[in-house]
Amino acid sequence: MADFLVLQDYQGYANGQSLKHDAGTIISDRTDDLDILMAGGCPFIAYDPVTMDAAVEAFRSRRGSLGDDADLVPLLVSFGVELPKTRYRVRDNAFSISTINVFAAKLTLELPPSFPGGPYESAFSYGWAYDATNNDFEGRLFSSTQLGELHKQEPKDSGGGGSPGGTNQRMYVSRKLDLVLPPGEQTLELQWRPQTNGVQASIFEAELSLVRSLP
Repeated sequence: MADFLVLQDYQGYANGQSLKHDAGTIISDRTDDLDILMAGGCPFIAYDPVTMDAAVEAFRSRRGSLGDDADLVPLLVSFGVELPKTRYRVRDNAFSISTINVFAAKLTLELPPSFPGGPYESAFSYGWAYDATNNDFEGRLFSSTQLGELHKQEPKDSGGGGSPGGTNQRMYVSRKLDLVLPPGEQTLELQWRPQTNGVQASIFEAELSLVRSLP
């Protein structure tokens, strides 16, 4: 009988039972877990280590037992095809301050040697503050070179005296970039700095994600 590979984390309640499985878990066709995953709408792929025919037939059998209203159409892959990870994410909500005109990394997304490369959408967001009105806060996404435009902004109100960061002003940025990345080990960094030494440039509530783009 075929096995099935869970594509995303699932925790829910279906068919009178609660169930939790992490992405990458292999579910045997001989267990009731598969019925619960299907009824709960968790995506998975039919996978068989010997022959694709067995995987297809096992899936058809399970889907038939749920009727035509089952709201899931899984992908089918043949033996020897590895399912790559499709989403990467890092987050840091802490308040970080720099007063040196050198880019520092707020977030570092480390991609493993097995990273397949190809088209991805990078989304990043952060809050920022800057204790000056006559020069700029600067932020960027970086991987060997700058990706996209530099975020370069001069506050209109320094709001001096705020803590932390020397100002009570709080601004937010959210951006998305389409990237074509090479395969293999590499890093993406969300970086920031003050334009002028001695000025407090702050960054907080930062998140960086990378999602595989559909062909």
